[in-house]
Amino acid sequence: MGIDHNDRFMAAGTYKLAFFLRARSVRACQVFTTAPDEKPLARVLLAVCVLLLIGCGSIELHPVELLPEDMCAFCKMAISEKRFASELITQDGEVFKFDDIGCLLRFRKERSHPELVAATFVVDFETHEWLRSEEAYFVKSKEFRTPMGGNLVAFRAKASAAAASARYQGVQLGQKALLQ
Repeated sequence: MGIDHNDRFMAAGTYKLAFFLRARSVRACQVFTTAPDEKPLARVLLAVCVLLLIGCGSIELHPVELLPEDMCAFCKMAISEKRFASELITQDGEVFKFDDIGCLLRFRKERSHPELVAATFVVDFETHEWLRSEEAYFVKSKEFRTPMGGNLVAFRAKASAAAASARYQGVQLGQKALLQ
């Protein structure tokens, strides 16, 4: 049994296709492995593609950790107690840090434009961990000695806020009530 003319043609065509693909992949690899001055346009295009792919994902905002030299954006006092701190991040990525939730609220009422606010964060009074202010449960009580007398603290858990409200003769508030 021999190979007829069509089989030889298919074998030759397959070989040519494999050679063509191999040659193209070698050239494509060479574009990115040659010396820097040989293919700068290809490198730029690769960088642009990578940046576009990275930019397609959604960006989740996170609070910026407090540093010892940080000052409150509203009252200009040093931020000395993290458990009372808060932050506001604008659409431009500018971060405003506050020593008291009350300072954040006054800043929002007097100096910021609500449409430019990307996120606000507060610190859980119990765990000292950051959380988004819209996820927090707030308690206002004169027994809380906050840096600027806002007397307002935040909790991650509703049960913790309820317990603190009872313990410190406070009032529970939601973020909407605070912003009015």
